[in-house]
Amino acid sequence: MADPLGPLAWGPLPPLHSAGPEAVKLGSLATLLAATLLGGLMPLRLFPPGSSALRRESLGLLGCFTSGVFLAACLLDLLPNYLGAINGVLEELRVTLLFPLPEFLLSVGFFLVLILEQILLACKDPHEEEEEEEEGGKETPWSPSAPIHEDPPSGLRLGALLLSLCLSSGLQGLSVRVLEPCVFLLLHQGLLAFALGLRLVQGGLRGRAVVAGVALFATSAPLGLALGRVGPSSSPLSRLSCSVLQGLAAGAFLHLSCAEEALPHGTRPGTRRRQRILRATAVLAGFALLTCLLFLRL
Repeated sequence: MADPLGPLAWGPLPPLHSAGPEAVKLGSLATLLAATLLGGLMPLRLFPPGSSALRRESLGLLGCFTSGVFLAACLLDLLPNYLGAINGVLEELRVTLLFPLPEFLLSVGFFLVLILEQILLACKDPHEEEEEEEEGGKETPWSPSAPIHEDPPSGLRLGALLLSLCLSSGLQGLSVRVLEPCVFLLLHQGLLAFALGLRLVQGGLRGRAVVAGVALFATSAPLGLALGRVGPSSSPLSRLSCSVLQGLAAGAFLHLSCAEEALPHGTRPGTRRRQRILRATAVLAGFALLTCLLFLRL
């Protein structure tokens, strides 16, 4: 007697339709975008507009934490990637340099933001400057009685920070050949987005401006990855152009990471002893956390 179930029960199961490589890439890009947006918009939720002492102190400590994150991103991520990329292109072009061109490009980006900021300060209305001097007396930012973290970063500095991060993230995405989902990559981008969002909130920007800045940074890496996948193979000259832009962005970011305003919360004489220790620890914690994420990505 034939088996009534026949091949229905004992036959081979139909193969499962697994997602193709394109679907995996799109899912990875969407996940990267979502993680970056989530990390960047978190400061808006954690620190709504207000002027309470607890909010100012929390922003001060987390501002030091983000300073450590930016220092680690600059020294351990952006600079090595830029130097490796431009040196590789120069070797491919068989160019022998007698002048340290990669370091010179870093210097150009470093001084570009500094000079632009000083030009804007020099063009300031002299009447406003006299009023500020009369109100503030002869106090300097390093005076014990001067405010420690009341003044937000300038608009130029925030714009340069956002632009350098977006350029560096997008140009690094162009050079990635294999796109694979990685938890540590998501955490790395989310942490950078959180640091950027907190710096924008700390700068006194409105909610819409913070959302726009975070969205711009969040789309830079997926856009660079997507263009690197669909675009044609780049020539050495085009890669050299991208390396030059990456060097200028890295130099500007180096200035923003090492400037006085990048560490505004724990190194001035007016800060109390306990606050100095807490804020120095916060800088080290931010540096160590991003360093660990970069190490685990290897």
